[in-house]
Amino acid sequence: MVSLIAGLAIMYLFAREFQEYRQVKTESSMYVDLSIGEKLAINFDVTFAAFPCAALHLDAMDISGYQQLDLDHDIYKQRLNSDGSMHRQPKEKHVIGEDSEVQAAFENGTKTTGDCGSCYGAGAEGECCTTCEDVRNAYRKKGWSFEQAMASSEGIVQCVRDGYIDDLNAQSEAHEGCNLHGTIEVQKVAGNFHFGVGRNFQQAQMHVHDLMPLRNININLSHTINHLSFGTDYPGMKNPLDELIRVQTHRTSMYQYFLKVVPTIYEYFGAAQKVETNQYSVTDYKRDLEGGWDERGKLPGVFLSVAPPCSLRNLLSFD
Repeated sequence: MVSLIAGLAIMYLFAREFQEYRQVKTESSMYVDLSIGEKLAINFDVTFAAFPCAALHLDAMDISGYQQLDLDHDIYKQRLNSDGSMHRQPKEKHVIGEDSEVQAAFENGTKTTGDCGSCYGAGAEGECCTTCEDVRNAYRKKGWSFEQAMASSEGIVQCVRDGYIDDLNAQSEAHEGCNLHGTIEVQKVAGNFHFGVGRNFQQAQMHVHDLMPLRNININLSHTINHLSFGTDYPGMKNPLDELIRVQTHRTSMYQYFLKVVPTIYEYFGAAQKVETNQYSVTDYKRDLEGGWDERGKLPGVFLSVAPPCSLRNLLSFD
């Protein structure tokens, strides 16, 4: 009996010691981050279950308020059926700043190549409106309302060729959703990137979204953040916003996420291998827009404001 008890005790103690031996021991230290000129990679995968891809746009802006047009990015849109399955149409590449580049060329008077179309009285002499977006920009530049022109878009050749309204209405009537995923690289400065509704443009040094085509569409921004990280993921890394689900209960809402990024180095104890990445903390708010999308000073969308990486680095050593 004594031998049996002693044997069980030895086996128990051996199992406990072996389990403790296999546990990861973490040593954390902070020091000043002296790196400059590096870019910050933002990896994201966000699903909007009840809002069409045609009306959903991703924009990135820096601290000055201007949209960055020189971003390195690899972003895709995937249309989703009403049941959440992938649409038969393959995913499409999403280009940040494309519309703004076209508009900048238009405002500088350099957009005169290609098939020169009429601006319907809104453009200056010699200016061309080759697309429906050019006509919209010309109206905005003049300060004219484009609502009536939208209602009678059959008379605007560029809008008929563009097909934006038709795609928007078709996807909305089918109750389609949208998934956006990919990676963007930005400078390490304060700024934000947001999933906005309606096409964007610059007016009087301001970033504006055209919501008029959405006046008859239910703006349901219920979303799931499948993944959001900054840099390379290390083993066992947990991101605060991964698998976060938000369900909209009002007419429309504005979702805000304020993130603080901390540069992090993951390295194995006694080994040269290491991963330079980032961790972040987040505070989120939801504003219900009782007045709908036209409520003054508020815009429906999902906004992620990123504070610049702090001057401290977190060093994690694993044995």
